[in-house]
Amino acid sequence: MNLLKKHSPEIKIGIGMSTSRELVIKAVRKDVGINSKVWIGKAVARASKFSSFGNKNGIAPLIFSKSSYDQFISFLEEKNRKSKPKEWFNKHYDEQLGTYYSANIIKTEFNSWILDGMKD
Repeated sequence: MNLLKKHSPEIKIGIGMSTSRELVIKAVRKDVGINSKVWIGKAVARASKFSSFGNKNGIAPLIFSKSSYDQFISFLEEKNRKSKPKEWFNKHYDEQLGTYYSANIIKTEFNSWILDGMKD
């Protein structure tokens, strides 16, 4: 189903990712069915702030903290030897959040499946 063909409004979002050491607390409430994990630390708050940058003011939709980028870029280079993964990203700076990277990376097989109507 293509929402644009149905004249639905286009939705633009930003996706933020940040990495750091976190404290995770499991919150359970008996007899109510609440069984959640609560993340305490910088990564979740920073990812949320980064997501607000995505798809705005000419910045690509995927936003990564410097620590996230530093952790995965060598893996991307190893898995994509024929292309230049570092060229997929643009470097930015924010006074509060520091250096971050943006990208518009699409997994083509998945995107084709969506464009073809998500049929099995």
